Parts: sequence; structure tokens; C-alpha cells
Amino acid sequence: RFVSLNDKILERKFDYVIFSAGEEISKKWVSRFANAGAVVIDNSNAFRRDSSVPLVVPEINFDIIKIHLKVIYMLHFLLYL
Repeated sequence: RFVSLNDKILERKFDYVIFSAGEEISKKWVSRFANAGAVVIDNSNAFRRDSSVPLVVPEINFDIIKIHLKVIYMLHFLLYL
């Protein structure tokens, strides 16, 4: 289901949020949804160079998602846990 981004939407509970809207939108909203408890999957490059974000290649080290508590960058996707 697609929803518009606004501050009111953060009052709702989301398990997962998927972004495909570019770096500017991701930088503004990813952390806000993650702080609200959602797992955020983002396919922009907004967090690609963040040294605190481990690179995950699903076929090789997808299990890192289970142990990492914050941001995980996947080739073309970012999971924010």
C-alpha cells in the first residue's frame, strides 16, 4: 500500500517501509520511520558511504541483519533496523 509522507503518518505503526524516492527524501524520512520502530528498506544512495552501515550481500551475509541493530545497506537497498 502506498501512502503520502507527512508528519501525521508517523503516528501510525509500520513494520516495514520501502523507499524508492531518491536521496533527498530518504535522508529526510528514513531515520524518522526507523526511530518510530519500522524496518526501512531504501534503494537510494543516501546511506551508502556511512561507515556505520555494513554492506549486506544477501547471497553471502544476509544473516548480519539478525545481529545488527541500526542501518544495513544492501546493494540497491538499505535496511534500517
